[in-house]
Amino acid sequence: MFPNLNDENLDEETRKWLKTMPDNKVFEWLGNDLNDVPNYLHLLNLNWSDEDINSELKLFRETARKLSKEPEYLRQMIRTRFWRHTLVACISVILLEAKEFCADLKASFDQPNFVAPQIAVALGLLCPTEAIDYFGEVVRSANSIPGAENFMRDSTICTDPKRIVAAQTVLSKLEPKMATKLAKSDVFREHRNHMDGEIGASVAEDHWEFWLDVIKKQNPKSYWNK
Repeated sequence: MFPNLNDENLDEETRKWLKTMPDNKVFEWLGNDLNDVPNYLHLLNLNWSDEDINSELKLFRETARKLSKEPEYLRQMIRTRFWRHTLVACISVILLEAKEFCADLKASFDQPNFVAPQIAVALGLLCPTEAIDYFGEVVRSANSIPGAENFMRDSTICTDPKRIVAAQTVLSKLEPKMATKLAKSDVFREHRNHMDGEIGASVAEDHWEFWLDVIKKQNPKSYWNK
């Protein structure tokens, strides 16, 4: 499932990076489904193997409760760039409605991560007031997508359309007028029309609708039921 530190062919930089990976015990807690597919993968695109979604959510709720007893481990999972950990962590804090991790979610979204849309959704659901200004600035400060020649010269200039568009998508749920205004910029349209931008919008939209419904049902007194 993950690169192995014992692989003799690993270069030193990769080996150093792998050593920053959080403990994998959370995946042992989650286990595999009846088809031997890791259960955490059901969270990626909301593909459920069980007709009764609630029975699957029960497993993730139990995992979230375990993580709530290990806040530093959960915080490490949110902030890591190993997307599998971040994915599970984001869903866990949503299920826990754990607003104390808002700063960690922002820090995670500030760096490249394959599951940026899921991070955006978690931040928007848990910290809606903070997320408005934050996502507004993310979209407003976006740079044009670098051309291939420039990227080959300096990979650090790379921007992430998936991240930028996911931010605007979640912002549209929180502050529609601001989101609409920001979407008119040439730079944003460039990101929105990119293949990764389309993915960012689609994933953020699907996750927002699904997890918002989960929160509303599990907590009648939630912010979203007011």
